Amino acid sequence: MDARMRLRSAGVVVVLAACSGRPTLRDPHEKQLGISVHNESGQSLCEVHIYLAHNPDVGHNWLQAQREIPSGEERSFWVPKDDPAMTYQVQVQACPRPDAKGKVPMAASGYAPSVFMNGPAHVVLFDEGNPASKETATGIAHANENTTLIPAKFARRSTR
Repeated sequence: MDARMRLRSAGVVVVLAACSGRPTLRDPHEKQLGISVHNESGQSLCEVHIYLAHNPDVGHNWLQAQREIPSGEERSFWVPKDDPAMTYQVQVQACPRPDAKGKVPMAASGYAPSVFMNGPAHVVLFDEGNPASKETATGIAHANENTTLIPAKFARRSTR
């Protein structure tokens, strides 16, 4: 190999060695903690309100317009990680949908007054009268630390 070829090879090795470090990705939720809302109520959820425990205002709906959390699914939301003792309230509401006769059935809703944010949190809305729903909710609680179970309340609600 001539001298030019050795220099090119050495240059390639140096460039490759300089680039061999692992790329670091910036965590988009670096200063936030997640709240996962699990829906085991048997109905789709259309409203999720997450707000500080000392705040009487429920604030805006964290679900985007035309979005739902179908029963059996979950969505994650991110709150600021300012204080490890920070506590949030979570309020959820099912979608009011009239049946074929135009009657609005009982809609599920739930409220957790104290979700402690000492780490990622899980909130599970479930139907206490449905053994499968209750079993699934209990399984989620056993699989995850910092889980709050919310028994759903069922009431008639207008379609607005």
